Order: sequence, then C-alpha cells, then structure tokens
Amino acid sequence: MGGFSWAVVIMYYILGAGTGVFLALWKCPYVFANPDRLIVYSVLFGLITLGGGLGGLVQSIPGTTPDTYLIPPDEPVNTRASLLVMSCSMAIGAALLGFALYRHLAPG
Repeated sequence: MGGFSWAVVIMYYILGAGTGVFLALWKCPYVFANPDRLIVYSVLFGLITLGGGLGGLVQSIPGTTPDTYLIPPDEPVNTRASLLVMSCSMAIGAALLGFALYRHLAPG
C-alpha cells in the first residue's frame, strides 16, 4: 500500500489525542468535569479522531526535518485508502464535537 502504514496511523491518533486533550485542558479545563458523561466522551473521542485525521493528512511532526520523517520522502505520502480513512476520521471527529456542543447548549 505504499506509504500507508497502520503503525503510522496509530501514531498520529496517539499524537492527535494527546494534543487535543492537552489543548482542551489548557483552554477549557472544566470540559472534562462536566456531569454529563456523554458530552465528556464525545469531546474526548472527537478530539482523538479529528486530531488523528489531521495528523495523518499533514504527515509531519513539528520539529523534525525531512530526513527524519517516519515515511521516507521517496514513498507516496498518502494513498487513496489513507486519504479516505483520514477524511472519514476528521468528519467523525467534527460530528462528535458538534454533538457535544449541541448537547451542551441544548435547553433542558
């Protein structure tokens, strides 16, 4: 499958999750203290899937140089399968975050 590797995809999900949770705790520390657990889980999994999808599309880690990338530059960076997986992941993540926002703002 060229440059598409499940290990790399999992790494981007871990990095996306860590970054998303860090930013959420830094900017909105009360988001994970919400008594509605459905909101908390929607935000958490939304951040994980959105961050993983974005990281997979970018394919680079800040602070690295092209010769230390995990995917060598001579291989295709994104295959059609990886683009589909990352796009679906971003759509699911955005939907989960939108659902959490709707649930938080909905009356009652």
